[in-house]
Amino acid sequence: MKSNFWRLPDGVDDLLPPRAWELELVRRKVLDIFHARGFDYIEPPLIEYLDGLLVAGGRDLDLQTLKAVDQRSGRLLGVRADLSSQAARIDASRLGTQGVARLCYAGPVVHANPQNLMDSRVPIKAGAEIFGSAELKADAEVIALMAEVLRATVGENWETGKHRCPIANCTKVFQKGRSGWDAHVGSWKNHPEWHPEVKYPEERKRCFKAEYPEWFKDPAPLVVLGNMGIYRALTRPLELDEGSEHSLFAAVQSKSESDIRALVGA
Repeated sequence: MKSNFWRLPDGVDDLLPPRAWELELVRRKVLDIFHARGFDYIEPPLIEYLDGLLVAGGRDLDLQTLKAVDQRSGRLLGVRADLSSQAARIDASRLGTQGVARLCYAGPVVHANPQNLMDSRVPIKAGAEIFGSAELKADAEVIALMAEVLRATVGENWETGKHRCPIANCTKVFQKGRSGWDAHVGSWKNHPEWHPEVKYPEERKRCFKAEYPEWFKDPAPLVVLGNMGIYRALTRPLELDEGSEHSLFAAVQSKSESDIRALVGA
């Protein structure tokens, strides 16, 4: 029987060899890219006074932040759940930079609750921020930087085929009409509407490959961009109360079409 002394909270795990070293190498590679593009590295503290920690955040950040009372000062402390807000605080209060500041960071954060059921509550986050510029070229620079980081990290795994779906070695099939390597669902018995006359795995593979040849190409990382100005312009006429607005924003973030329809009455 395992001792309860060694148990960890839900969503919290040790990172063991060789995964710990692999993650550290990825972190270094990302920071090397940031450095080569002229971003200055910062390392904010794990804990701060809560009011300072949330100064550039919203309600979601507040809910994700673990809180405790500082025994030295009696003020509320927060364990960082995000690094972007800390970068904004540093730029505003510590650097005093006139003009444009480029800051980057990479380190662990702590979430009060996992963002998704199987996610870690102590993820590693890396990012780069440009402060003091309202020009579109600053947005373009950050987007290009994000794409470069994806190619240098996630892209390598795609090229080696680690994320390919091994449909040749199993009886499962792809559901017709879906796209992407994550669309590997069920067996043909569970999806009789998809070529019911084809019952054997190898035949189904050949049939599927002929119908969807693009799925057998090396997939590439996908960057999805959002703009809060567009979101606010679309939702403002709905005149939602605060609770409904937060629920709608969460539904949009999770891309839940059914929840969005229910909230907007579509």
